[in-house]
Amino acid sequence: MKVGGLRALLAALAVAALSVGLAACGGGSSSDSTGSSESGSTGSESSGSESSGSVNKTVIAFSPTTENNFVALWTKAAKETFEEAGYSVKFYQNNFDQSEEDQQVQQVLATGAEPGAFIYWPSDNEAGIASARRLAAVAPVIQNNNNVLPEAEEFVSAYGGVNDYADGVVAGELALKMREAFEKEGKKKKGEDNTIIVTYGGGYQAGIDRVKGIEETTKDDPFNVIETVETGFTVEEAFQSVAQVLPKLKSEGIDYVIGVSEFPTLGAIEALNEAGYKPGQDVGVVSGNCQTNFDHLINGEEWGTSIQSPIAEGLVTANVVINYLENGEKTQGPGTELTLAPDPDKKPPLPKIPAYRNFYPLPLILTEGKPPAEAKKIIKETTLWGQTPEELCAK
Repeated sequence: MKVGGLRALLAALAVAALSVGLAACGGGSSSDSTGSSESGSTGSESSGSESSGSVNKTVIAFSPTTENNFVALWTKAAKETFEEAGYSVKFYQNNFDQSEEDQQVQQVLATGAEPGAFIYWPSDNEAGIASARRLAAVAPVIQNNNNVLPEAEEFVSAYGGVNDYADGVVAGELALKMREAFEKEGKKKKGEDNTIIVTYGGGYQAGIDRVKGIEETTKDDPFNVIETVETGFTVEEAFQSVAQVLPKLKSEGIDYVIGVSEFPTLGAIEALNEAGYKPGQDVGVVSGNCQTNFDHLINGEEWGTSIQSPIAEGLVTANVVINYLENGEKTQGPGTELTLAPDPDKKPPLPKIPAYRNFYPLPLILTEGKPPAEAKKIIKETTLWGQTPEELCAK
């Protein structure tokens, strides 16, 4: 059944479910109707007309906290894109906590809000399906950052954001290139490939998909994975998680670290340094993406990465919403996918009718442990859509 056809069927059920849910939680003690909470969740609204003709130009977004720098940059880019198109958008933020996000969804729907669309960034993809179902009873749901599970497709109208599986593929390809280079340079012998994978825990779908991409890419010439470390969403959490496992792995030897994303990788590098290892020399390190920080690429501790730009993600998410609403609330069809071209000079337009899943590209940054001046040059010259990595990621 199409998403639009579900709304009438789901509306009555959603109202009943909300009444029960709000009674059980006392109206939501950890988050009020503006989205504020003790964890730093806030509701912020952009300017713009409420509607234009038959298109409802109001959007409500549910996402993690902007205390996370990636989320802050994504929010800024999405908000600016909506404002330029005459839309208003309000953000409700959680501390990467699905139960908090579920409560915010219930509270917002209980106010009778009827936006043109919802943006939904679930903290736990599987547990968050119930909220997607509730939102879909009111307006189209555009998901981002965590790819849509098959069992959620009937509630989610489209996706706009990162391709986490592809990010894992990139990490796997980088790891294979790094191992080949380390063996050629004599830093490692063939067969010395004891490896730690550092990923997100707690059922976070991005981490699950990225590890799958790494495993699929390296299966024909696999690494000897001696530990998969699951961690949180900050450098400090990753540092603590990796530091806890290093002593027990010391006797086996650690040759490589593959991080699924920037923050797990940066925390792992800090933990390795504190334990007396020399990242880039006796331990090779790659990251599935670089989001906001290039220091370890420049000093040689990190061998390579890709650009996962929060700014590109905000642009894609917002434009999927806008094009979906302004072109008949339809996509190119179930199962359709589009990855925008990695043009170094200009941003390619998103089709007026978006695909079901819409991704932005992940261009590689291959510094390969080169001297700092040369690494800086490589980073500066690796452009996407007319912008440098610093412009795309670190502002």
